[in-house]
Amino acid sequence: MIFPRVLPFVVVLAAATAPSAEVILRPGNDIQAAVAANPPGTTFRIARGLYRHQEITPKDNDVFIGEPGAILSGARLLTAFVREGVYWVATGQTQQGQVHGDTEPGWRSQYAEDLFIDDVALQHVPALSDVGPGKWFFDYAADKIYFANDPAGHRVETSVSRRAFAGGATGVTIRGLVIEKYAIPAQMGAIGDQYPSRSWTIIDNEVRWNHGTGINVSTGSVVRDNRVHHNGQKGIGAGGDDILIEGNEISFSNVAHFDSGWEAGGTKFANTARLTVRANYSHDNRGTGLWTDINNIDTLYERNVCADNFDAGIFHEISYRAIVRDNVVVGNGRAFDVWLWGAGILISTSRDVEIFGNTVDVASDGGNGIALIQQQRGDGAYGPYVTANCRVHDNTVVFRGVAGQTGGVADWQWDEFFAAGNTFDRNAYHVTDLAEDRFGWANAARTWTDFRTYGLEATGTIDTTLPPPTDTHPPVITALAPTWIGSTSCVVRWITDEAADGSVDYGVMSYDDRRSVGSARVTTHEALLTNLAPGRQCHVRAQGRDAAGNRAWSADLLLTTLGSSAALAATPTITASTTASTVSCATPGAVIRVTTDGSAPTPVHGAVYSAPFAVAPGTTIKAMAFASGFDASATASAIVGAPAGTTGAGTTGGGSTGGSTGGTSGGTTGSTPDDGGSHHTRCGLGGGLALALMATALAWAGSRAHRR
Repeated sequence: MIFPRVLPFVVVLAAATAPSAEVILRPGNDIQAAVAANPPGTTFRIARGLYRHQEITPKDNDVFIGEPGAILSGARLLTAFVREGVYWVATGQTQQGQVHGDTEPGWRSQYAEDLFIDDVALQHVPALSDVGPGKWFFDYAADKIYFANDPAGHRVETSVSRRAFAGGATGVTIRGLVIEKYAIPAQMGAIGDQYPSRSWTIIDNEVRWNHGTGINVSTGSVVRDNRVHHNGQKGIGAGGDDILIEGNEISFSNVAHFDSGWEAGGTKFANTARLTVRANYSHDNRGTGLWTDINNIDTLYERNVCADNFDAGIFHEISYRAIVRDNVVVGNGRAFDVWLWGAGILISTSRDVEIFGNTVDVASDGGNGIALIQQQRGDGAYGPYVTANCRVHDNTVVFRGVAGQTGGVADWQWDEFFAAGNTFDRNAYHVTDLAEDRFGWANAARTWTDFRTYGLEATGTIDTTLPPPTDTHPPVITALAPTWIGSTSCVVRWITDEAADGSVDYGVMSYDDRRSVGSARVTTHEALLTNLAPGRQCHVRAQGRDAAGNRAWSADLLLTTLGSSAALAATPTITASTTASTVSCATPGAVIRVTTDGSAPTPVHGAVYSAPFAVAPGTTIKAMAFASGFDASATASAIVGAPAGTTGAGTTGGGSTGGSTGGTSGGTTGSTPDDGGSHHTRCGLGGGLALALMATALAWAGSRAHRR
């Protein structure tokens, strides 16, 4: 992607038009009752606040849009407790959902209920005698919950409701909601339940702390830009045709400690055709990062980042044709690297898979690189399950210590496996010691030289030059705040802890679907938001990607625009001179933006005036003032050296009013220091903000276009 040269890296955004017919829901409303009372295809806007025990069965083409801060919770608040010996007890708990799943020792994960103290799930233990700090036991026969932590001063909740959204409706859209603490069983979704319907669109939600799976979808569905974390078993599941999983962050799944060999981790997809898994960030899951298992065909994994998952990063198992390309896979499989399990990219008993363009970084303390495994698994929907015609080429594999291997192994029909067209070539390996057995083939550990004697890596390379650690950590966004608010526009500013591009989402009750143009990578970002409604609240959220493509979102910022009757800041007064032009404003505390290139100043375009400056004869000086509690001023204009009384001479004013900015439309703009040597600092602005802005502009004045 090419970014234009801009100063000081700002973006200009336009708001979208709101839907014409909507149902507004607020805390205390029954969402399902509203669905029942309205026709298919209704848009429901859910205002911020907490909605407990909502279980929604949509109609065809219904749309549910959450205002930032709208939370659907499946949990009951517990407030009454008694003491029984060393235990705290909540009585009268009659809920019990479906029991399902295999669990790790010491956990009771097959039961769908959870107990939370201050949004942290406690360990559900098999017996009352196991209860201690951080642990709890549900005596279902006696309707009692036992735990050891003192509840005084804490929020104690237990999950009760099974799911948030499910049913047979098609074409449903769910956007902008927090969905949490549903008692959904394993392998089923808080969104979608056990039998999800077709063509659902799940966008920009936070799905967390649900017992089984967060999101479960079927044929024709899209799951995009969601934050799916701390779910009990896994983050996302899917089955069906033509499904897109894109741009999601999937993390810390399997907090209920299901047996990950049975099924747990970031995702698992089964019985799919033409599944696309693109640009997701799957990390720190207790299990596999991204997993296709059973009868998946024509799968595409591309541009994903899989980091620090307990098991494999990307795992394609007992399935068929797939492409795995351009992914970054780092530090996976430390806990499951026996044989060639726990590989960064693992193909098990699946045929016709092409793996290329990936970076696989194996941690010094465990994991494997790229692995092909064959076992006896029977036949599937498209023929026998075998590992054949798998082509591994043009990847980079880094081994940072003595752990890990790349290659192929089999414990069934090994002669057929090693003669089945499985190839490795043109891969680049970086190791700590060329004599190490970093490869596996013909069911034995191999050195590089041994590996190549089997006709593998004829043009591959190996060296002992380890590249820098692969960056998988997104930037941290802080200090999102308005620097000026008018009636129909405002300026927001934010900081990233590393150089990143920038964009903003905003709107009255939800973030606008349209994304802004990304700026060049910097650490201080500024955006002008336009076409806002006077006297209305507006939600704002910043986004950014670093040079490695890692993406971050800020927390929500809620601001209120000035009313439609807001006064304008006083029009600046310009005294034009070739040696010492000055600009002033009668409004106290006003910031004045000045241009000398003929363009119109805006709240983010033009130098911030501080001191007299010299310019060439005939230069047109334009100025606009901005002050807290005022709309933008009219634009003043003067021509340097024009005879007194001519148009544009002296202190003429005019131009944009009422908060309209008139700058470069729809793109990125910024203030460029004047070639005549003018000095730009500030006018009536405390704290040195303008100095900081201009320092940023000057530092980047000579920057070239950045390419991603």
